[in-house]
Amino acid sequence: MRSKNTFRQRLFIYYFSVYALFGIILLVFQYSREKRYKTDELDSSLDQIAAITNKYIGHNNILETGRYHLLDSLHVILPNPEIRITVISRDGLVNYDSSVDDESAMENHIDRPEVVKAINHDRGANIRKSATTGLKYYYFARAYEDYFIRVAVRYDLEVQNFLEAERTFWFVFLAVFIIIWLVLLYVTGKIGEAITKLKEFTIQLKTGKPFPEKISFPDNELGFIGREINDIYYRLSGTRDELLNEKERLMSHLNALNEGVGIFSKDRTGIYHNNNFINFLNLIGDKPVKSAEKVFELPSFDKINTFLHHYLSGEIIDQQDDLPRMDFIIKKNGKYFNILCVFFPDYSFEINITDVTKPEKRRIIKQQMTANIAHELKTPVASVIGYIETIVDSPELDENTKRNFLEKAYSHAERLADLINDLVVLNKIEEASEHFEIDDVDVQSLLTELEEFYHQILQASHSELKLSIPENVKLKGNKSLLHSIFQNLLENSIKYAGSNAKIEVEHYLEDKDYHYFSFRDNGPGVDPSHLNRLFERFYRVDKGRTRKTGGTGLGLAIVKNAILLHKGDINVKNRKEGGLEFLITLPKAN
Repeated sequence: MRSKNTFRQRLFIYYFSVYALFGIILLVFQYSREKRYKTDELDSSLDQIAAITNKYIGHNNILETGRYHLLDSLHVILPNPEIRITVISRDGLVNYDSSVDDESAMENHIDRPEVVKAINHDRGANIRKSATTGLKYYYFARAYEDYFIRVAVRYDLEVQNFLEAERTFWFVFLAVFIIIWLVLLYVTGKIGEAITKLKEFTIQLKTGKPFPEKISFPDNELGFIGREINDIYYRLSGTRDELLNEKERLMSHLNALNEGVGIFSKDRTGIYHNNNFINFLNLIGDKPVKSAEKVFELPSFDKINTFLHHYLSGEIIDQQDDLPRMDFIIKKNGKYFNILCVFFPDYSFEINITDVTKPEKRRIIKQQMTANIAHELKTPVASVIGYIETIVDSPELDENTKRNFLEKAYSHAERLADLINDLVVLNKIEEASEHFEIDDVDVQSLLTELEEFYHQILQASHSELKLSIPENVKLKGNKSLLHSIFQNLLENSIKYAGSNAKIEVEHYLEDKDYHYFSFRDNGPGVDPSHLNRLFERFYRVDKGRTRKTGGTGLGLAIVKNAILLHKGDINVKNRKEGGLEFLITLPKAN
């Protein structure tokens, strides 16, 4: 109801303001015209008296004889005996003043406003207080050849009322104003009702919500337009809903693709891209990428820029079956990506990125798994047995040597226990994933706990952990497994990045379903040929590396499988600045 009144009032104010402005201008004009008419009428009367005085002076040779006292007899024939007559010479001396006995005592009048006007325009008028009598006068001065004749009348209430404009017009205008006001109320009400209905209709169109019923429009021209638009809408709404459904299905299909898809306009502005497109750009690029348009800045995509420049500067053949396209392979960080660019007749274009790296076959992994487990278990078991056998078979050993052998046996037993625990976790992830309890997990809190737990270890190696995680970033998953993901990554960086390491965890992107994280360090990195195998169980870049640092060789495998359990993804690449960068995708909490 408020919107209806608001529009009607606004429409009324528009029309009313125009009329009011016109009325005010008319009133001011009429008032000034009336006032000017009354003033001219008074000036005309005083000018006639000045003319009579001038004739009287000439008829009686007063100027030559200097007998100005004869002018006193004029008051007998004047209609108002209180009219003041003054004769002023051209140099401003007062020769005669009917209200003063001794004119010689009066000041020079050459600078009086009415006299100044008479000098410039032959006549002039002014309202002011007399310096001689102390009374307020309406002065009128007329210039003649040898003198000025000034006629003044007392500026009392009678003269003020005479000069006031007639006010009858005000009452007529007020009556017309009221009539126009009532007419405007009626007219704007009708127009406002029709336009308000149209406004409600367009608001419902904009929101896209279905109409509960057809809107009733008033029976006028605007109402006819509204009814026609309403009918057109109902005829098209079915088609619109079908198109929206098709669009949603298409968007869902594109987001579900394993390929990265980016669609761009002629000016290289992104129209649409799915999540994999940004993720693949981060794998290919040397720096984190958050915008699809950054694809044109990556050196690996220079061929795309050359291709686009060629077709954007030329003409496109409008043949849907023979669209210009190019594709090539990019090798980066041990992965291969097929890049396809297709140019459309409307100068828009699409870039597809497909991960074409051949995945490791599950059969080979299982075959290697048996050998790896046997190999990994054999070393700590043999060591434990060897140290214990030495103690049992050599009772003559001193206590220090026995203790040394027992400590070494204990160390290998601990490594064996860690290995078994990691294998249990891996098997549980693969075989009993449905038993993990799923909750909303706050990432910032989880990483802060890890930072506090590893504070002394980081401090001892002069290393630094930097967390760039906004508040309220929550994941949908198992807290224990999520903790294990980041813990294993952190331990991996602490072990292999060396002293003075800088480890960073950054939340760099999010969409409707996923959060995206970057876990990176400034360590030595690894040879690109090893990148694709880092997540394999027991895989070692350096065969002696894990044993020296105390790892089980299963940490990154646990990370990979835990992330896959959460229906996420993880990839790794060497950083341009040095070190490894893990790009992690994990599902958002609802």
